Amino acid sequence: MNEVFGTDNAVRALYLVSGAVDVAVETGDHELLDAVIAQWDHAIAARTYLTSGQAIGSLRAPWFNVSCCPTNIARTLASLAGYVATSGDRGVQLHQLTACDIRTVLPDGRTVALRADTDYPRTGTVTVRVEESTGGPWSITLRVPAWARARPSPGTAGPSPWPRGS
Repeated sequence: MNEVFGTDNAVRALYLVSGAVDVAVETGDHELLDAVIAQWDHAIAARTYLTSGQAIGSLRAPWFNVSCCPTNIARTLASLAGYVATSGDRGVQLHQLTACDIRTVLPDGRTVALRADTDYPRTGTVTVRVEESTGGPWSITLRVPAWARARPSPGTAGPSPWPRGS
């Protein structure tokens, strides 16, 4: 990992390093984290710009005809729904505690619709309402961040047969 932050594409290098930091934190790999930090310190000391070109002296590189930022923003916005919720064989998984309306078809063809309302993080209240459900039972899974102080109230966590509109 001698030269992750090359001069060709700083954005790609940051993606790589972001993934490496996630792996290091999740696995407790202090050696990997130290290597990434050392590489970051080297990059900041040598290159204080984040662009797909080289700086001349203290000047930033000019804007190029093909930029990565607008396309990255477009790609992020186009995939935003997948960051909020996904569905699979067992049901719907809510990944972000945000207000949203979700309508999807499960792999077996059943249609489900949910509405999430939230006052999170101010009060910690998140309400998920089943607006439509056809066929048999399915699950709603909520991601509870590891840093969250409060856990679901007793009696509300775990599998429960809830009727439509609950």
